[in-house]
Amino acid sequence: MVMVPIRQQMRDEIRLRGLAESTEKTYLSYAARLVDFHHHRPPRRLTAADVRRFFVHMIDARHASPASIRVALAAVCFLFRVVLHRPWVVANLPRPRVPRRQQVVLAPEEVWRLFDHIGSLTMRTMAFLVYATGLREREARFLQPQDVDSARHVIVVRKAKGRREREVPLGIELLVRLRHYWRVVQPGKKNPPYLFPGEVTGQPLSRGALGKALARAAHSAGILKRVGPHVLRHSSATHYLEMGVNQFTIQTVLGHAQGQTTTLYTHVTSEHLGRLKTPFDVLVRRMSAKAEPDNKS
Repeated sequence: MVMVPIRQQMRDEIRLRGLAESTEKTYLSYAARLVDFHHHRPPRRLTAADVRRFFVHMIDARHASPASIRVALAAVCFLFRVVLHRPWVVANLPRPRVPRRQQVVLAPEEVWRLFDHIGSLTMRTMAFLVYATGLREREARFLQPQDVDSARHVIVVRKAKGRREREVPLGIELLVRLRHYWRVVQPGKKNPPYLFPGEVTGQPLSRGALGKALARAAHSAGILKRVGPHVLRHSSATHYLEMGVNQFTIQTVLGHAQGQTTTLYTHVTSEHLGRLKTPFDVLVRRMSAKAEPDNKS
């Protein structure tokens, strides 16, 4: 096979750089597609024109989106620049513009209705966690019980995007619900080591499970917006802003990439994460106050 030695070399270069497993899978997939398109011609023999024809085919025949093209471009550039040491082949490839879409954001009352229509305790607790902390779905799936530091009121995110370990605020209301979930579901006995274990022994909850649960709950709650884990994350960030939390703190909580200058001050923000009120804390207290009977007469 033409791609076997180059495939292994590409895998080695990806791992040497500490890139994520998902990045490795994606890069190898697009490299294989490039070779398949040119009838398994060795990549070392492909020209700049050959590579351009591959991308034109993706656009015209496959109707690939600009975002997909950018990912494929990153993979192919890695192949020619890093693995094959032929940077001139991809030097003049244009980067397509990806239109910015308006992010879907739920109002606090919609978040509460959504939670109320999630039947599974596991899914509901995971939804609480994603909204309270702004975690990505993958980060939540790979959490382990020891990552929940109740003494310091933070959660340590170890499987973070870009392998940038960080801490996020736990919040009292989330801690209460995590403890209830732990007592009822007992994930430590069911299928360790993950806080949200999957059906396969030693594996976390399957990818997409939370998204399906949220979509069903949104439909039941009469929420017409397209709801998924990322919508909870965006809603959390928006509600943090509305609470008056500064943008740098939100950036730290969400785990967005930071420049070297701001990274130097990350520890300053981390010190008060344990005392930071989360949108979930505010939401629970707000809805609890609404539910209390009016004793005024």
